[in-house]
Amino acid sequence: MGYFVGGLLPRRLARRWHSFRLAWRDLRLTWIVGAIFCALILSVLFYERFPNATDASQFEGAFFASWLSGIALTAVITVAVTIATLARPHQDVFEARARNLLKRQTGPHIDYIIPQIQQLLKPFCESAIREMTITDYDEKTKLFRVNQYTDNQLKSYLNDIPVRFDTQLEYKRGTPAPDGEEQCSLTYLKVDGTPVGGLEHFADQIVRPFPMVVHPNESCRIEHRMVYWVEAESEQNRHMPTRFTNSLRVTVHNQLASRQIVAIHPSLNGKEVKIPIDAGTSAVVVDLKDLAPGEWAYDFRLGVD
Repeated sequence: MGYFVGGLLPRRLARRWHSFRLAWRDLRLTWIVGAIFCALILSVLFYERFPNATDASQFEGAFFASWLSGIALTAVITVAVTIATLARPHQDVFEARARNLLKRQTGPHIDYIIPQIQQLLKPFCESAIREMTITDYDEKTKLFRVNQYTDNQLKSYLNDIPVRFDTQLEYKRGTPAPDGEEQCSLTYLKVDGTPVGGLEHFADQIVRPFPMVVHPNESCRIEHRMVYWVEAESEQNRHMPTRFTNSLRVTVHNQLASRQIVAIHPSLNGKEVKIPIDAGTSAVVVDLKDLAPGEWAYDFRLGVD
């Protein structure tokens, strides 16, 4: 009972209030309510002007009574019919809105293109966070061991229907672990807290497909942790978003005992930008906003001093 009173009921009231606000913003309903209000103002003025307005035996009273009953009947019927028949495309299901966009055309070609339009509206990434923790450095091969945690928050462009689609986690052209060291691995992958597969070791690449659902007005959280090796000074750490991303942040944590790490960014004028990260400290090396898909978001290398 506590859940119903404290959680479900307020949400229902909020939805009804939102529907009322949407209806009020419709100009047709505003004009109707305004006309009724003006008629009521005229009724008050008539009542004030003619003392016999309340005496039904007089002409003024009979006219006034008929006037008021007509207003009441018109108001009730007009408002009820108008609200029930107001067209609100923004509240229609997606298929109805798409068919309105195509001017209500019909045929197999329309039935085909409707799902294609929905496919184009794949979710966008509201927030992407990457935490790269440097846990080891192999002097012989000059390789960093990286333990990376990734947290992506996805939301849908459509706020009235769930969006289901298949995607995949992909890591390719990596660097194999040095001889005798721990192999690269995908520790876990979670979608909204639910594990997808288990621990998996790999040499230099891994691909794990998985389905996901983004519910209306909610985020879908995708988390994974991966251990891999990176060549110091030369190997690029690059990322190209596959969907529009509102916010992207990469933080490097240096857990080496005594070595300083340097994040090296290329620049347009040919001079490299270096961000030093002392042992036992952290630094944000990438902090970007509003990234379009299909373009490199960042490209940096890790080195030691």
